[in-house]
Amino acid sequence: MVLIGTLWLTLAVFLFKTNAELPEVHLNNEADFVDPQGRILLFHGFNSVYKQPPYFNEKDVSDTRLNFFQQWGFNVVRLGVLWHAAFPLGPGDPNDTYLKAIEWQVDRFANAGIYVILDMHQDSLSTMFGSYNAIPLWLLKEFPKPPWIFKYPWPRRKLPSGDWEGYTTYACQMAFQHIYNNQSNAWNHWGNFWIEVANRFRNRSNVLGYELMNEPFAGNIYTNPLRAIPGYAGKHNLAPVYDHLVGRIRSVDKKKLIFFEGVTWSVLAASNNDGFAGPGFEHVPGGSADPQEFQRSVFSYHYYCPLLELANGSLNFPFYKRLICDEASPIPGILMPRMFSSVKGIARGLKSGRFLTEFGICAPDGNPDSINTIECNAVMNGADAHLQSWAYWDARFFDEQENPLINQVESFARVYPMMTGGVPIILTFDVKNGSAFYAFSTTSLTMDLARNEEPIASIFVPIQMHYQHGYELEVNPASIWYNVSPHNSNLFYLYASSGELNEGTIIEVNINAQ
Repeated sequence: MVLIGTLWLTLAVFLFKTNAELPEVHLNNEADFVDPQGRILLFHGFNSVYKQPPYFNEKDVSDTRLNFFQQWGFNVVRLGVLWHAAFPLGPGDPNDTYLKAIEWQVDRFANAGIYVILDMHQDSLSTMFGSYNAIPLWLLKEFPKPPWIFKYPWPRRKLPSGDWEGYTTYACQMAFQHIYNNQSNAWNHWGNFWIEVANRFRNRSNVLGYELMNEPFAGNIYTNPLRAIPGYAGKHNLAPVYDHLVGRIRSVDKKKLIFFEGVTWSVLAASNNDGFAGPGFEHVPGGSADPQEFQRSVFSYHYYCPLLELANGSLNFPFYKRLICDEASPIPGILMPRMFSSVKGIARGLKSGRFLTEFGICAPDGNPDSINTIECNAVMNGADAHLQSWAYWDARFFDEQENPLINQVESFARVYPMMTGGVPIILTFDVKNGSAFYAFSTTSLTMDLARNEEPIASIFVPIQMHYQHGYELEVNPASIWYNVSPHNSNLFYLYASSGELNEGTIIEVNINAQ
């Protein structure tokens, strides 16, 4: 596979640098992300998925961008690692050039204090179905072809355009079904991809984990319409291959988190994890072989309002669409609140963590009434209300001259607690005026941290974006004090004297712009 000519020069410049060691992240008994001390972590970030050769975006790890990401509070990236790019020529023949480039990116993110989710990204599988090459062509070409009458692009008259239209074709759905049916030894090849990735990244402390597949489709709905029911597709198509993949990964990496998705529409009306409306999983991937696998499992979910898929985001957001998609304050909305509630129930049933790994169809544009602005802010406000980590799709934060697009960025640079040595209670942020409020309850961990003179929490405050004229930061009770991080002037560490706190004390942080 031929990559751009500057790749090896770029690697030669940067690979000599030692990648930073970040605190290893795991899940606690409540399935929260925690650091080695047990402090609860929240993540804000973006997706970096490059769908054309060389299948990675070196600009995302430039010094300029990394400095901006730190200013904006981004501490996670969902990084695309494409199966086709990793094994373009055939099984057993990994593309070392591409995989070394991904290693380089991961290390660059580590040096900026940014964690990474390695995402086997795909949309409609391949160029064979109008998308980009995500699943290897050599595997797809081994699969039996559809009957002539159903050949691609049936039932469409025109060739699909974009990443998602291919899902509607018989040929693409049949290819998904072949994968789930282990046609041409597909599971073994897929597992070999993950073993190669895990072997390379298992010792990198900033790698949160591995996402098995982006937005897996339900399979061939034309031959079995029951597969359109998300719980049926999850139980019969996704769960078996997920179990296989986790078994392969665990043969080389026992520690990293496994991120997994159901079909995309399994989160809109689910009341539990294994019902027909939910993802259909009776246990987390790998849970049949290891009943404790839930301690290393994260349910990955996406939110895109169907009404906005083809909408012009610069137009004003109609009231009725706001009501259906998100909210129309003071009236609660329908789909987004239902989604967050469904995901909470799914994760509770599986005992897994949860992470909003994609949301978008919006790019805040400075118009407070546009779909772009309202939709993105609504999703992030919803994530705050549910104390959820998120990664935005996708990071078009810069113009052609690499200047930040301020109207877009200011919605994503938000006040939030990066870590909490206690139990988070409430988080709010108003992007219009910069006012923020966070409260958490102290626990025995808080007492231990105070006795050891360690931070009990850290609050990110995007000063350059929202507080150019100053800010007021008030912490209650008054015995709590804060220091600014010596490495990031936007990060505030909270400290306490153990003798002045009791378990169950509510600590409140108020921030306002001057």
